[in-house]
Amino acid sequence: MAKRKKGLKLTILFCALFLFSTMLNTSLKKDQTIKAFDNEAKLVLSSKVGSEKNSIQLDLEIPSTFTSEIKIPITDNSQLIDYSLNESNQNEFSITSTATELIIQPEIPTDEMINEESEQPLSSNIVTLNVSIQHSGTVEYVAETFQDGVKSTSNSETVTIVEESDEVELEQDTTSEADEKTDTPSIEAVEEIKNIGKIQSRSAVTRGINDNMPQKRLIINEKFRNPIGTGANFIEPTILELSKTKSQTGSIWSKNKLDLTQDFSLKSYIYLGDSGKSAGDGVTFTLQNDERMATNPESVIGSSGFAMGAYSSKSGANYVHNALSIEFDTYYNNGSSNRVDRELNRNSDYGHIAMVRPKANNNNYTGEHSYVQYSPGYLSNGKWRSFTVSWNAETKTLNYQLEGFDQISAPIDPQTEFKGQEAYWGFTSSTGGNWAQNAIAISELPQELEADQEVLMKNVTQNGEYSSEINVNTGDIVEYQVINKYLSEVFGASDWDNVATHATLPAGIDYEVNSAIIDGVAISDQEITTDGTAMIFPKATLSFDKLTQKLVFRGKVTGADGPKKVDD
Repeated sequence: MAKRKKGLKLTILFCALFLFSTMLNTSLKKDQTIKAFDNEAKLVLSSKVGSEKNSIQLDLEIPSTFTSEIKIPITDNSQLIDYSLNESNQNEFSITSTATELIIQPEIPTDEMINEESEQPLSSNIVTLNVSIQHSGTVEYVAETFQDGVKSTSNSETVTIVEESDEVELEQDTTSEADEKTDTPSIEAVEEIKNIGKIQSRSAVTRGINDNMPQKRLIINEKFRNPIGTGANFIEPTILELSKTKSQTGSIWSKNKLDLTQDFSLKSYIYLGDSGKSAGDGVTFTLQNDERMATNPESVIGSSGFAMGAYSSKSGANYVHNALSIEFDTYYNNGSSNRVDRELNRNSDYGHIAMVRPKANNNNYTGEHSYVQYSPGYLSNGKWRSFTVSWNAETKTLNYQLEGFDQISAPIDPQTEFKGQEAYWGFTSSTGGNWAQNAIAISELPQELEADQEVLMKNVTQNGEYSSEINVNTGDIVEYQVINKYLSEVFGASDWDNVATHATLPAGIDYEVNSAIIDGVAISDQEITTDGTAMIFPKATLSFDKLTQKLVFRGKVTGADGPKKVDD
């Protein structure tokens, strides 16, 4: 098994073949391995009607001198369902897809790969590709190698897999134009066919998102307003997915505004998919004071494609008003109708980070980007990256940094940008013809509340005082006092929503009916629900305007044989 020293880029099989002509036919069961050796890595996979799903696994031997990429076009009569690389190769090679092709690339130069045991450079490496194809009719897949964007034209071999019922037929045709004119001896190009069983593949939609998921993640699904657009949804309480397929938009906004007369900080993580140069279009972190938030917050979203769910794609298109965005752009837009990136370098389609101001028309040749940072590798590389934002209210400076990039410090005038001293915050994303799974997680919320809870008891029968521990006898009445405290001193900090106090009484103490009082107001027992042995009291919201909630209720000691202690 190989391990990476650092960095990475592509491969496929580059094995010098003598000019020859040969044909090898052999029969193999599904889910077997074809070990092929090819000087151009041209691979043709053909499937006939006979199965709704054809799972093919290939071993490709990649020499250390190979630095190009492999493209497998996806034809009209086929739908690519799943694909993956062998787990041992996932740190060294990447596999991505577009609507029209499957692409394999090395993530670091192959000459930097070393053998874990010998610590010596590899002369070749094996990459296992598992492809699951759904098809109707006869379809064909052709893999072609590209070096620096130029298609290889050297001699090649063709491997054809035809599925008929439960068997797959392998044909290898290594005829070239030169072969027809020479009597060069042939060599065997396919050496081994072996059954290695089924290998679990990762879905094309969700591949990579779980690989290095941040460990410290807050539950955030109740911290935001409802997601907006066709792509945004919580795939779990700690992970917000903003887009995952073609032509989607997604945005999500905080429930509360940030007070920009006070400092704030945000610690988050951003996932930009695992699609390499085929990714699109990216994610933004956006501060905004859109006037529609008060009356129609569901309309606060930008256009799709290069607009990344925040900007306008043309005059009259949707955009987020009174806003400032930090974009993580995974697709270079330099066409006639989507020219917003023409003022930037292409940067080998690796992507860039920049600050952009959403407006009525962002589709201009120049003037859209500031604080541009070019990515040294693909932004869409299957990795979660930390992203931090902080605001210095005294200097009116916005600081931000994506993992692997330098920190940016930008002077911002809130009145100019947001027409006020407050702003909502959130994330947006969009895709066009190119796509990637884009998602975010958060480990520290800005201007988040500080809260506390205090629980005290007293023995009413013995005229005791409130304490954290008391002595009781059978028949005594015990009074509980629970105080929930909102400690945040910053106006605009998040409200403490849906505060529901759960109380579990110790064994031997029974709740005294109709004894509950919240903030001086008696509540009926019908408002109290139970969950096993716990009582759940009505929910409340604490905020800067309501700092505390006081709950009082009583219980009777029924199970004590003589004096005993009760604590909280």
